[in-house]
Amino acid sequence: ARFDVITKDSEEILLKSGVLKDSKIKNVVSETRSLRKTLSPFESCNDDDDLGESRAVFNEPIVKLIVYPPPPAKGGISVTNEDLHCLNEGEFLNDVIIDFYLKYLVLEKLRKDADRIHVFSSFFYKRLNQRERRNLQETANLSLQQRRHGRVKTWTRHVDIFQKDFIFVPLNEAAHWFLAVICFPGLEEPKYAPNTLYHENVDCQSS
Repeated sequence: ARFDVITKDSEEILLKSGVLKDSKIKNVVSETRSLRKTLSPFESCNDDDDLGESRAVFNEPIVKLIVYPPPPAKGGISVTNEDLHCLNEGEFLNDVIIDFYLKYLVLEKLRKDADRIHVFSSFFYKRLNQRERRNLQETANLSLQQRRHGRVKTWTRHVDIFQKDFIFVPLNEAAHWFLAVICFPGLEEPKYAPNTLYHENVDCQSS
């Protein structure tokens, strides 16, 4: 599915953020940009239905462009020229581009607040709602919530999500990407804090 904010920025990020330094890799990126010109054109089957568009098929050799964040950092995401092709007009963004962009935003743009944030992989929601292929005996007596928790309980073994202020969950439904934001997951009861901006606006209006 399309995520318009990403399509405008991601390719420039790959080229300008310093993660693409090798001239050979840059050549691969340039070649990927021109795929639309060499492959079959997009032909709309229905002007009112974007899903009816014919899409160009990527048939080039797969080349790894970057790993971000680069080693020795953990949790690096590998981006290939096939993933970069997803940024072309008329293409659907894949999970790699979504995961890369969210990680880039946290590590580069929200660096000061990174400790307050946790971003799940795009596979988290899919795994959470995945149906068991068979009725396993050890989960037969568990509730739906318990079975779902069992599928993803190891995903946060190194992080306490209840100490975070914001949790971001990318999810894909009906060929569209969404971003669920969970605010203050560890908050057990409402807390009230003065809104200084609100009081400033009230004072301005009364004066």
